[in-house]
Amino acid sequence: GDEVCVYNSISCKSKAVAVGRLKVEVRPCLIIGLEGSDGTTSQVFLQQAETVRLGDEDGKCVRVTELSSEEETSLLLRSTTAGTHIGQAYNGKVLEK
Repeated sequence: GDEVCVYNSISCKSKAVAVGRLKVEVRPCLIIGLEGSDGTTSQVFLQQAETVRLGDEDGKCVRVTELSSEEETSLLLRSTTAGTHIGQAYNGKVLEK
């Protein structure tokens, strides 16, 4: 495959390595509109899968596949400006096609 440069931030050394495989998957996603208790609005972009869950005001898990655009649901969310994946912040991008 193509070569990329890998950098070790601990040893401050880099080396060229070949990329053996790159997998791109198309997955259904949801954009959920939010309104905070103070009236602020925002949105969250989530994969539409049973394994993706949000917490409700009673501390119970709600699968995103169970949410409906027809009814309002109270959820507990942490608001940040960075993207996160499994709770970890990342500097990624979303490519829309």
